[in-house]
Amino acid sequence: MKLNTKKIRVEMRERRMNPSDLADAIKMRRQAVDYILKAKSTRLPTITKIAKVFGIDPKELLT
Repeated sequence: MKLNTKKIRVEMRERRMNPSDLADAIKMRRQAVDYILKAKSTRLPTITKIAKVFGIDPKELLT
């Protein structure tokens, strides 16, 4: 699914998180998070995990 990576980066910045922090929070490798942010795409379960970390609705992360 297509991601709004700008929204993810804003949420990360507000929480002073880097890709490694996000990767730890969603139990993925940092390289996977880097790929997601570059490809602007991932599966729904991953989107749901990211949204849960930020305390937002997963729909907010979709384009």
